[in-house]
Amino acid sequence: MTASLYPVLLALSLAAPVPKEDRVPTAPAPRPLIQFRALHFNNAPEVASLRTVGVAEFDSAGPIERTVAVVPKMINQVAYDPTSKVLYGISPQKVFVVAPGQADKGLLTELLVPAELTALRAPSGIAFDSKRERVVIAGLGGKGRMYAYTPKTGKWAELADTTGARVAALTYSARTDELYGVYEAPGGQVPTIGIFDPATGKLKDEIALVDPGLPKDFGKARRGQTTIQLAAVGNHLILLTKRQMFRFELKTSKITVEWKK
Repeated sequence: MTASLYPVLLALSLAAPVPKEDRVPTAPAPRPLIQFRALHFNNAPEVASLRTVGVAEFDSAGPIERTVAVVPKMINQVAYDPTSKVLYGISPQKVFVVAPGQADKGLLTELLVPAELTALRAPSGIAFDSKRERVVIAGLGGKGRMYAYTPKTGKWAELADTTGARVAALTYSARTDELYGVYEAPGGQVPTIGIFDPATGKLKDEIALVDPGLPKDFGKARRGQTTIQLAAVGNHLILLTKRQMFRFELKTSKITVEWKK
């Protein structure tokens, strides 16, 4: 073979297709990091008395089992203060400081609303406002109302009513400095995200959730029952049921199934 043929053969070898078994798989595009705290309902045991409720860290694959810490079964939703590391929770009628890892309801510390304020009935959503360093609670009584409790001072404040929106879950986003609540739109059965002013509790805007993949009762508030939990992670809201996790993009309103049990 003459030396003049070497460049031609080299070019042909480089152009030849790579066999499938020799190809290096392309890594999928990284997904947005999702990590938050919420309640994990262990309904697996056939005996109801053995079923548990715990607070856990979640990621895109669901609850991280090694982080689960039991709480009393009466706790419906929780909110976490990242600075003081204190966990707050609601039951069908009351608001508590919750000690993770303790299933005994006798170890809960109740937070009492002062008698001079409108009575808090059927708390249905709870969030921690890290900017104002206070817990915000939504209740179903009357037209629906929000309350704020500041742990440093022990003082309560009565915020705005929710204009008929029966909030089923609540969360606070430090990125946008807004409260988000999920509920069925008054007068209809359309699941809706409400955007509330964290300083006053007033409803600022609404986003209808029209994705046909959402459960039919998504956003429906029921006294004493947890149908959904809500978390703010970066530019997303996480909508968590007992069996599914949805990621809602605030900029585009796109809904993606993140996890399914």
